[in-house]
Amino acid sequence: MKYAWSQLTCAAALLWAPPLCTQTAPLPATIELHGLAQIWYAGESSANTFRVRRAELKLSGRFNEDLLWAVQVDPSKSGN
Repeated sequence: MKYAWSQLTCAAALLWAPPLCTQTAPLPATIELHGLAQIWYAGESSANTFRVRRAELKLSGRFNEDLLWAVQVDPSKSGN
């Protein structure tokens, strides 16, 4: 009988125990670099042409879970 009461006491203590809260580690800050280039080349016997039609450079990242950032430039266009 004494053994049954100790089991009942342990079960009751587990049922009324407050839930454990886990803490997650903060995400580290990240930085990513992406690039794109479209190049045209036309070759003939008398003249060759080479042209950068489009180019993009993108730098993006994350400071924390709620704050994201991005910067994108197109170096092939003048006036940007």
